[in-house]
Amino acid sequence: MHELDYWVIPKGCPNVDAATAFIAFASRPDRMAEQATLTAYGPANKRAIEFVDQSVLPHLPTNPDNWSRSFVIESDWWAANEQKVQERWLLWKNK
Repeated sequence: MHELDYWVIPKGCPNVDAATAFIAFASRPDRMAEQATLTAYGPANKRAIEFVDQSVLPHLPTNPDNWSRSFVIESDWWAANEQKVQERWLLWKNK
């Protein structure tokens, strides 16, 4: 499964230039590859894969072999059903 995250700059941010520079830096393929190596988060920038150590690549969700078997988390469904699922999980877990 995979979830998507985003870099954003809130309206009215007092440091737009610094925030923009950070997003540009953090989105570079080499930086995303380093993050993937340290956290196992799959890089969003497809060019980052070529910078990831080959021993790490099989464990990343964005590895092409893994990506082809993944699915997107349905946020709307979870927003509507999370409480019900949590209650069922706790009942099952505590049996």
